[in-house]
Parts: sequence; C-alpha cells; structure tokens
Amino acid sequence: MLLPAMCSALSVLRPSQVAIIINGNNSQSIKLGEYYAKARHIPLANMIELNLPYNAQVITAPFYDARVAAAIRQILTVRHLRSQIRCLVTTYGIPLKVGPQSTTFADMAEVNHLRGRLVKIQANLRAAIKQLNAMDGLTPSEVPVPHHLTVLANGKLRTSAYHTALRCKATLAQTLAFFNHNPSAKTSAGNTELLALYRHCLGIAVMAQSLHVHGRSLQSMEMEDFLRQARKKSLIAVREYDMLKVHRYKPANRRAMRHLKRRFFGLVGEAIEDISQITYLLHVHSKSSLDSDLMMLWYGHILHSDWYQNPIQLENWHANLAAFHPRIMMVSRIDGLNIQMVEAMIARGLRVEAGGLRGKVYIDARGLHGTGPYSQFDRLLRHTAAMLKLEAKIPVVLNDVPALFKRADSPDCAVYCGWYSVHHFVNCCQWVPGFVGYHVASFELDSLHNPTDTAWCINLLKHKACGTSGPVWEPYLFSFPQPNLFIPLLLSGRYPQVEVYTVSTPVMAWRQAYVGDPLYNPFRHDPRFSQANIRGSHTLRKVFDVKNAWIPLREFKLKYILKHY
Repeated sequence: MLLPAMCSALSVLRPSQVAIIINGNNSQSIKLGEYYAKARHIPLANMIELNLPYNAQVITAPFYDARVAAAIRQILTVRHLRSQIRCLVTTYGIPLKVGPQSTTFADMAEVNHLRGRLVKIQANLRAAIKQLNAMDGLTPSEVPVPHHLTVLANGKLRTSAYHTALRCKATLAQTLAFFNHNPSAKTSAGNTELLALYRHCLGIAVMAQSLHVHGRSLQSMEMEDFLRQARKKSLIAVREYDMLKVHRYKPANRRAMRHLKRRFFGLVGEAIEDISQITYLLHVHSKSSLDSDLMMLWYGHILHSDWYQNPIQLENWHANLAAFHPRIMMVSRIDGLNIQMVEAMIARGLRVEAGGLRGKVYIDARGLHGTGPYSQFDRLLRHTAAMLKLEAKIPVVLNDVPALFKRADSPDCAVYCGWYSVHHFVNCCQWVPGFVGYHVASFELDSLHNPTDTAWCINLLKHKACGTSGPVWEPYLFSFPQPNLFIPLLLSGRYPQVEVYTVSTPVMAWRQAYVGDPLYNPFRHDPRFSQANIRGSHTLRKVFDVKNAWIPLREFKLKYILKHY
C-alpha cells in the first residue's frame, strides 16, 4: 500500500549527491578518485582531499575527529554542499579503522561515582530478593547472565550487578505468578507489599505492562486508571530517553538518562543503565570502522565508546524520534589490493548494470534450531529464503546444514549470504561476475591490502564481487546487515547498493563497513522482487529526503510467514 504522494517522494541516490574522499598524500588515492568521478559523472567539486598519512590502516580517535570528520564537515560547508551530499565514498589510501579511545580523568571520576552507586543498588536488590523469598517461601533458581550481557558487563562488579538485577526480576515474576495462582495467598497486605516491591524494583513502566486488574471494585478501577496513566507516561519517558541518548557524550544527558531509568524502570533499570554507562565511559567498545563513524558525520561529536542505533535502519525507524537525529550519511568504500583491482570492479559494475545480473540467490544457514542468538539468526536466514522463494523472480537455493555450499553444486551465484567460517574464505560457489554477497563472521574486513589474507571480503572481491560487507574487528552478531531486508531490497532494483546497506544495517559508529561502488544497482533494469512484499517483524516506514526532511518513503506491509522453517 503506497502512502500519499509516495511515488514522487522516493529518494534514490544520484551522482551529484556523492562526495569522494581521497588522500592528498597518496597518488593512487587521487588517481582512483578521479577515475571513479569520471566513470559515474560525479562533479569534481564533490572531490574532498584530506591530508592523511600515506597508507595508514588505523588512526586514533582524536586524529579522526580533527583530521577526517571535522575536515569533511568544513569542506562541505564552505562549498555549500552540506544539504546536497548524502553519500561519502572512501577510497584506497583512506584509513580503514579508528583505534581505541583513552579514558579521561573526568570519565574515570564519573565511573568511580557510578561504581559506588552500583554497590548500593546491588545491596537494595539483594534485600528485595530476600523480602520476596520471605513472602512466599519460594527459592528461585539461579538466573544465568546471557552471553551478550556478560560481554557488556565485563568486570567483576558489573557482572555481579547484572546477575543480581536479572535474578531480582525473575524472582518478582515468579512471586507474582505464585500470588496469581494461589488465591489464598492474595491477602490485602501481601498484595500491597508485592506491588510496592514490584514498583520499587522494576518501575511503573514494567508494572503498567505486566499487571492486569480484574473486577469492578472501586479499588480495581483506581488501579486500572493508575496503570493507564503509567503507560502513557512511560511512552513519553522512553522517547525522552532515546532523544537524550543521541547526545550521550554530554554528562547532563547521562544524568537525565539515569534519572529516567530509576523513575520508570526501578532499581533493575537503574542498575543496568549504570553498568551501560560505566562500559561506555571506560571505552570498552572504542574500536570502530572509519566508514561506520562517518555515518554520524553531522552529529558533530561522538564519543568513540560504543555503537549507536542506526535510526534509518528499517526496523529501528520511528516517526516520533526521526526529527531528533541529524542526517545520517551513507558510506561505501572503493578499495582493494591495488587500484587496478578497484578500477576493474567499477568498470565491471557498469557493464553488469547495462545488461543485468543473471543467476541465483544462495543462502547458507547452519541447521540450527535452538533458542539462542545463533539459532535466531539461522532462523532469519531460513525466513529470508522462504520469503524469496514465494515472492522473488529468481531461483533461490537454501543450504541448511553445518557444512558450507559445495562449489561443484552451486553454479551461477549472483547474490550470496552465509555463515560461519571465521576469517577463512571458502570458494563455495561459482560466482557470477558482478555478484553481491557477504559472509557473516568476525574480522572479515580486517584488511583490504594483504594479498595472502584469508578473510572473506578481500577474497570475494578477488572473485569479481561488486559489493560486499564485513567487520574490521569483532562486531557481535546483532550488527550485521539483516538479510531479510538487504537481499529483497537489492533484488527490487529500486535502490543502489549503498542505500540498501544503509537501511538494513542496525548500528553506526561500530565495526561494519561496505565495500563497492555505492551507485551500483545490478537489478535496476530487471527487478526480481516487489518491494511491497518485504517481510519483517512489524510495519515499517522510511526515511529522509535530499532536503534533510524526514518523510515516509513507503509503508511495508510486513508479515512473517506463518510456517515452520
């Protein structure tokens, strides 16, 4: 279903909206930038020359802020291109990675303050667990800390506090269930005490979503009204929290975020927020991809300490928050072992675009059917394959066993997504020149200049890919482009690959990057998928136009296929 005036509002990237970033100290970078500008008819005014080391792969965060991001902002502003440029192309000679950030004295002082708060919160949570156990005589089993929380909370105090917060939450749920299923235990005093603990530990936001009032007594009606008002206030608080998080580098914003979590999500929410802020201030996750950092060019300042949610990723986008984000830049890299390899990739893409990309879609799952995050991603791959088989006008091949595809059995690969052969490329398909594909595994974009590298990105480029994606450091599974969005949008032929990547990648200022001509659109003249049939987790709307005004691009009627995968 098209929204009003939707067709005229489509925002497909044009060459005049692309800026090419070159290293003025690297003649190969300059030559490649000029070649690409001529090939794609990009105005020379859109060429941005930076003063960078000859061929450095890693730079520091302060160097990035001053010599890369600030320089690009200044040049675009002086040339009056700020509102015009939507995409940045990094080239051979532009650094690939931004190294670890150091913790300042002010950051460390705030960390010590938060640690002190966390000790007190943990003591209060333990007291609440003890009080709950005394109420019903239950002794809940231990609640293990999920792996992704353990990663975030590395450090003895933070891991222990996470464990306590989660155990308190589980105990409250168990106690509430006990009361609900044992009418004799529902004394007025017991219920009052339980609700007070529930509100103290989990806050009115969780309370409003979890509690259900039965009966029509005056007391029940008053509770119903309280919960209804709490839901409204909680929604406003969540939006306010998300707005503050956009500029989390400000100490005042972090204080306000802690206050909101305490008020609406109780001691558990406050503990988790304090742990998150300690992790942020200690720069535990401070290494990133330069290209991913450039997505946040117009934020002005980013604290290189964590990923940021990408507000224009299709399943992140929310109309109420859209206006509070600066423009997100699309970023793609034209890079490889040498500039001859990159020029050949650009030329190949132009030829393929003219004639169309013929072949099959190969999706390589692992046969996982559990409940963990790996099984969930495997399920997403199967969902994507099922969706494409129903709707796409292109053959789709799913491999749902631990072993990768076998080259002899996998001809004509035009689009590929698979996993999980870490930093070990396997020539598993017969690749069609100009294919687009990425392998979900760690460190696959560790380097583009090492001829003996066994990572997937450089080897896919060697086998004549025109687009691929990968992480420069350990990225965690959640950060990869979502295949159920990336592949159908690419097949639709409506958008060049950099737009497809941008609206399908969940985070920014993190460790993923995209390699390929950003304007490459292999299905432009021969679409193989109707955009209206894309299926995700909920109704989605998108993004912003060239004037930096947020607009609904299209409403997807998204429904999961109600079948066993």
